[in-house]
Amino acid sequence: MTQTVLLVEDDDVDAMAITRSFKRCGQETKLIRVTNGKEAIDHLRAENDLPDLVIMDIKMPVMNGLEALDVIKKDQDLCHIPIVITSTSSDPHDIQACYKSRGNSYIVKPSGTEASDLMIKTLTDYWFKLATLPSKFG
Repeated sequence: MTQTVLLVEDDDVDAMAITRSFKRCGQETKLIRVTNGKEAIDHLRAENDLPDLVIMDIKMPVMNGLEALDVIKKDQDLCHIPIVITSTSSDPHDIQACYKSRGNSYIVKPSGTEASDLMIKTLTDYWFKLATLPSKFG
């Protein structure tokens, strides 16, 4: 079964690295990319077929990832979607803000191809093989 992931990432290099890691991980995944939090919210509210998972950067223009996370988790139609926050920041304030806004996970972006592949493989194994997602009951 193909899983859908919404990637919210403004950096083209990071987005390409994540896209390549998804292709290498062996999980059949439809990856949709937007470049800021506002675009993510607009996409989610307009979409009839919601993604199974959102992977979202923190530091983005227009609306950052923590602001978008807060809006999404307060929206009754969207709050069930798992959201993994990714960032180069290991600042405890960012991590705390993620979990206070009901983020499902916070991951410091790895550097290097092998580490990126491992992150995506671990995420897909957990969210698509081990966890039972609420969208499956929709």
